[in-house]
Amino acid sequence: MPRLFVIENQRSYYFPLTSKGVTIGRENDCGLVLVDKKGVARRHCRVEHEKGKFFVEPLDERRPTQLEGRSLEGRTPLESGQLLMIGETKIYFLSVETELGILPRKARQQTVEVNRSSQLAILLEVTKALNSVADQAELLELIMEHAVALVGAERGFLILFEAGRIEFKVARNMRSEEFHSNEFSISKNIIHKVQQTGQPIVTTNARDEFWQYQSLADEKILSLIVVPLKAEGLVIGSIYLDSQATRVTFTKGAVEMLSAFADQAAVAIHRSRLEESKRDMERIQQELLIASQIQQRLCPKKDPEIPHLRVHGKMLPAKEVGGDYYDFIASPDSKHHYLAIGDVSGKGVGAGLIMVMVRSTLRPYITGLRSTRTILVETNRLLSADIEPSMFMSLLLLRWDVQERTLNYCGAGHERLLIFRNESGRVEDRPSGGIVLGAIPEVGHMLEETSLDLDDGDTLLLYTDGVTEARNPKGEEFGLDRLKILLEAYGALEPRHLVDQIIAKIAQFVKDADQHDDITLVALKRV
Repeated sequence: MPRLFVIENQRSYYFPLTSKGVTIGRENDCGLVLVDKKGVARRHCRVEHEKGKFFVEPLDERRPTQLEGRSLEGRTPLESGQLLMIGETKIYFLSVETELGILPRKARQQTVEVNRSSQLAILLEVTKALNSVADQAELLELIMEHAVALVGAERGFLILFEAGRIEFKVARNMRSEEFHSNEFSISKNIIHKVQQTGQPIVTTNARDEFWQYQSLADEKILSLIVVPLKAEGLVIGSIYLDSQATRVTFTKGAVEMLSAFADQAAVAIHRSRLEESKRDMERIQQELLIASQIQQRLCPKKDPEIPHLRVHGKMLPAKEVGGDYYDFIASPDSKHHYLAIGDVSGKGVGAGLIMVMVRSTLRPYITGLRSTRTILVETNRLLSADIEPSMFMSLLLLRWDVQERTLNYCGAGHERLLIFRNESGRVEDRPSGGIVLGAIPEVGHMLEETSLDLDDGDTLLLYTDGVTEARNPKGEEFGLDRLKILLEAYGALEPRHLVDQIIAKIAQFVKDADQHDDITLVALKRV
């Protein structure tokens, strides 16, 4: 049976022609009603049959009907494979001899080849439609609709192979209607075979050739065609089409047409995945940027004014959101000043959220609790109840008593304290002690508050592991020894200048290597 192959609004479908012909237009009384109304007359043109041939006749002089790029002026015979343009809609006329790989049962013995020019033209138009779609879900539906239309199958399935599983993405029948998994049964064995071999499978007698597959017998499938979707040398899925009808059989032309279409469809799917991955990455990067900006805003805006102390802190965030934290907090009566520095395990938004949790917990505790140990014990109790055991945070909390001029601290598994002794010009280091917060519910027996004596001119340097673990292009770490040498060389400077010198030296060391962790430094000088 001759047909019209219609491509409009990125969709395609067959329209069968009979000896009665058909009127094409935008009104509902037309035999073929076009969805895309732009440039289409109410009754635009008519395709008629006379003495074994089909003719097209324009019906509206104001809106032209084009045949092969020429505006028609009167009744014109149609040749198989010719293209009609009606508004924005493209319609190919296909006679029985040149239909796209579909032969009526009565014509099976005839030697019939697909008209290559019309085949390629239609394939080009369908491919252009695929390439115009960015959304992957919409693309998969479009691929399935075109595949069913191209070979006139009764139903079809688009299948992707994901993480070793068969995923049915779209199911369509020849009327472009969607149906669901509880309405169909197909042979996964055939799908696996196409996946393994990368070769299409076609049969016009599925019940006999694949009698061992019960699903085909249950569905009374006669004709079956399955082609692989290949992208960059890998089979990423398949297009599965079948029919129960005795009047339709898939031919060599159908395999060639559908295989060529599947190649283009696979490229479109691969492109869509890359674009989707790119969009996801851009969205993640934007979210990380926002999170990093929030993290930066939570850091102290300026150095605190503390009697008998000068303090300066700085954090250089890595590209990813990190969990570094430092803070300066005064008690309500300003008689005690607390300095905190910490580092959450891992990186990313999760680490940043834990940092915010600790910051939000420490500040209210400091208003009512004086002991650094007690504050950390209570902070850990809240933290351990809300985070996974695999997440934890090292923390060092110091308290300066303004009246007594004493400095006490409690460590929770943080980096070592480095002290520059102004009188001798030497550097001492001592462990912070304790256990990280969040790992276990009770840590009181593992934490201890310790005093630290500082004389005038002495400087205390605190840091996170982003400093000592900064790597140069050779993969060498900056290390604790280099940091101690720098403190010995610049320890007499004001805290701000000391921190700037150390950061500059780290930058010289790492050169153009990527920064994978936050770098945080806090310097405290007694005056």
